[in-house]
Amino acid sequence: MPGLSGLEAARALAEDWPDGPHFPLLVFVTAYDQYALQAFDAQAVDYLLKPVDGARLAECVQRLQRTLATRQGAAQELQTSLERLRALLGAAAGIFAGGFVAAHTSRHDLVAVSGMAASAAFMFVLAAAWLPAAALPLLFASTGFFGGMTNPSRDLIVRATTPAGATGKVYGFVYSGLDVGSMLTPVFFGWLLDRGNAAAVFFSVVVASLLTIGTVLQLPRYQSR
Repeated sequence: MPGLSGLEAARALAEDWPDGPHFPLLVFVTAYDQYALQAFDAQAVDYLLKPVDGARLAECVQRLQRTLATRQGAAQELQTSLERLRALLGAAAGIFAGGFVAAHTSRHDLVAVSGMAASAAFMFVLAAAWLPAAALPLLFASTGFFGGMTNPSRDLIVRATTPAGATGKVYGFVYSGLDVGSMLTPVFFGWLLDRGNAAAVFFSVVVASLLTIGTVLQLPRYQSR
């Protein structure tokens, strides 16, 4: 190489490489074996000797593919964790706001229905992929916010429809159902993902939200009983 050797270029690249982006995958192809240790010190992924054997080249390519897959998997895992965090923070903010709303209204059924409808609408937009990826953080946070906003009103609805002397039984039944659902839905969602139906996961949440809205709308008739 004119000016710099391959090793010198690799060292200069490593010194000037910014924090954050992944360092390039470097492979040295040379007729000299005495520089292998220095090459790996310069963050080389592999070191091929000329003449390059076909099997050895294929091994190098596989190593590069595995490294890239690991990087992409880590990046995807980080992105997923961030989206979950946004949804959880949105839900926490929604519960906080929902407490104030529930304290100033007697129509807790309308609060619950409105929150679940808004959450289902945002989830439908997610499933349909109508908006660019840059909008995903806002969509996840909004879904969590409106879903969380229904929680205080939900608890008050359960209390209002509970027969006298059956509070423990009703709350045990309701929250056991929530736990069972939390246990079973990941299995169902995993089954959908294994079949490449990622959008079906979000559509399933929309359907469940609509069914829940129908259930809430039926509850007022039991409050006087």
